[in-house]
Amino acid sequence: MAQIYNSEKNPIFLSNKPIGEDKFEGGAQQKTAENIINLIQQDYYSPKVIGIEGDWGAGKSNLIELIRSKIDEKYFTFIFDVWGNQEDLTRKSFLEQLVNQLIDENCLNNKVHIENIKDDLLAKKSKKKNEKTPIIRPFWLVMILSLIIYGFLDSLYSNIFKDVDLISTVNFGIWKSVILIYFLPVILFLGSMFLMFKEYRNYKKLNPNKTFWDILSYITYWFQGKEIVTTENETYLEDEPSVYRFRDYFKRIEEEVSRSGRKLIIVFDNLDRLEKDKIKSLWSSIHTFFSETKDNLDSWVIIPYNKEELINHLNDDKSQETGIGFIEKSIPINFRITPPVVREWETYFSEKLLEAFGNIEINDDDKFLLLKIFDNYYTKTIKPRQIINFINSIVSLYLQRETEVKDGQIKIYHLAIFGLAKDIIVKEPVKEILSHKYLKEINSEKLFDFDTELDKVISALTFGVPLEMADEVLIFKGIKNIISGGNNDITLFSQHRAFKSYFHKAYYEVDIKEKIDSVPKILNIIESVFSHQEKQDYWKNYTKELLTLEEEFDEFKENHKEILLKSEDVSMKENIIKKILDSCNAQVSNDDDNTESYYSVVLLEIEKFVEDNNLEIDILKFLKPIKFSAGSFIDFVDENPDDYKKYKISCPENKIIEFFENNSKEIVLEGMVNNIDTLKIIKQNENYKFEKFDKTAKETLESISWEETENIKNCITILKALNEKPLILKLAEGFYSVLNQSRLNENEIYIDAFCIAISNFDVSNSYIDQLKILP
Repeated sequence: MAQIYNSEKNPIFLSNKPIGEDKFEGGAQQKTAENIINLIQQDYYSPKVIGIEGDWGAGKSNLIELIRSKIDEKYFTFIFDVWGNQEDLTRKSFLEQLVNQLIDENCLNNKVHIENIKDDLLAKKSKKKNEKTPIIRPFWLVMILSLIIYGFLDSLYSNIFKDVDLISTVNFGIWKSVILIYFLPVILFLGSMFLMFKEYRNYKKLNPNKTFWDILSYITYWFQGKEIVTTENETYLEDEPSVYRFRDYFKRIEEEVSRSGRKLIIVFDNLDRLEKDKIKSLWSSIHTFFSETKDNLDSWVIIPYNKEELINHLNDDKSQETGIGFIEKSIPINFRITPPVVREWETYFSEKLLEAFGNIEINDDDKFLLLKIFDNYYTKTIKPRQIINFINSIVSLYLQRETEVKDGQIKIYHLAIFGLAKDIIVKEPVKEILSHKYLKEINSEKLFDFDTELDKVISALTFGVPLEMADEVLIFKGIKNIISGGNNDITLFSQHRAFKSYFHKAYYEVDIKEKIDSVPKILNIIESVFSHQEKQDYWKNYTKELLTLEEEFDEFKENHKEILLKSEDVSMKENIIKKILDSCNAQVSNDDDNTESYYSVVLLEIEKFVEDNNLEIDILKFLKPIKFSAGSFIDFVDENPDDYKKYKISCPENKIIEFFENNSKEIVLEGMVNNIDTLKIIKQNENYKFEKFDKTAKETLESISWEETENIKNCITILKALNEKPLILKLAEGFYSVLNQSRLNENEIYIDAFCIAISNFDVSNSYIDQLKILP
């Protein structure tokens, strides 16, 4: 688009005040005003209450101004804004404002009379009730009490205790009367003096300029007959004009207006904006004073209202018909403000736009977009006030960003969009701007697909920054937060045209410790955004930074796996594997089977991952020889019997022998049998001799009786597994004597024993006849 702004004067704000003109081509308001004026001037209808129905902003107030400007001058229109007076919504307030306007507008002949009415109305009539409570000083109470007690004790002493000894063995003498009569009163009197002194001291602090005698005179005023200090409570009873007095006042006002040759039109404006309780109260007063009065008032009453809102306020909980009934009963005549047709409001919109922007040129394309934005947002009836408020919001934003608008960097429709959507955007600015959800909320989501600068401009308007900082404020902080481990969706930012540059900047500003877990996830999510080389550069840098953190290689983590899968730098991938294996190797301790087991688990996990993903990496070349404890070694060989040696894991023979010894250093045959297959593999591969195992099994076999079948079985199993055939074994001589056919049928172990007997024929020969086995 070509340059469209040529600003020689600033735009102006449009007044929202009713001007009393019908700006629409159809002249609907003009016709309505004429009908109402005719009705008022003909003056044949009673009650004289007219309703003007219309939505908020539809032009009801403008219609009132139109009536006031067109009607005969003998009619004085008094507009009482009930919403503006809601804090003082009284009959007195209404009458007072009416009288003041009549005086100000010179609508009265006898101003003295009307002033008297006003004085009578505003005179404060109240009933005052005073309650006085004396304040008595505490020391007087104590002093009086001491005198009363003295009189009582003196009488008691004279009549009872004077001739009675208190203690028969003690003669109190004069002290008897002192104790019984004077002691307690004197104590109380001294206490009252102390209280008087305290009050004197406190009063002196507050009144340092007072003399001793002035203060003493004040605190002992009782003796001088001065007025007692009192607290006083007053109750005022205000006098709100009653229904009778209100009618009387109003009739007197009407008469004075009539004497001047004029008549009143009373308008109760903004009534439907009040709270529910206040509306009901005021509606009741209007109905009582104007709709049902029998006094034949000469004044006309006009009530502009939004029917839907008013009904909602007047309805009770039981019936929706209550509000309708109130309206129909109180307003016998109704006129309705008709909404403008499309052609009318578009013309009005253009006129107001021209009025606001003057000679600031707005091209046809932008005007079309402004109309479209407005039309899409206000899907219901369009009202003049909406148009004025819409244009004023554009003017306000224009004045804030005038230079950028003049330069064409910010379009005027940008201001319109933000003016309508700002309350939506500011709740979640980043999400709203990047997702364009705010456009959907104002029904314009498809209207600005062509505008590549929209996000930038809306960001600048939202955050109040220059355009050159808008992208950074909008996405840089969010991207940096996500790279640092935030939970926001990076895809929201990835659609922005400046994403790559700000991602690059944010990536290199975030420390590796903060982005360890997030970077692999992010690079996978936004894989399609970057070129192949850009992705490889990020993976290479990430791997390089990760390799500097020793603590990150104590296990085979997900980020390691992502590097092995996504990076094409073989040396970097090999360094990752080597680092993990070296770290786990360093953790292995012969005193802790868990570390050895963990090493083997990690080792096998890495190997499986490499094989499953067809990675051309030989992990065996990174393995260092490592010695396991016997238990861990046996477990590892058991799990990997065919190729355990390639992992360079071993265990000394003596450690394996010690593993099967008890506390007495004796071999536990049962333990060996449980691991005999593994021991066999170890002996074959490691060339271990296991001489102690062999010796123990043979010696046990030669010493046990024929009844110890389990021990016989264990010994033979061990010897078979750990030795090459043929074996030369011996049994106890007494063993041969029990070998017979029935014994062989009893347990298969005796078959092995019989074979041993045959191999040891020189000893067992003497028992062959007893065996009776061979034919």
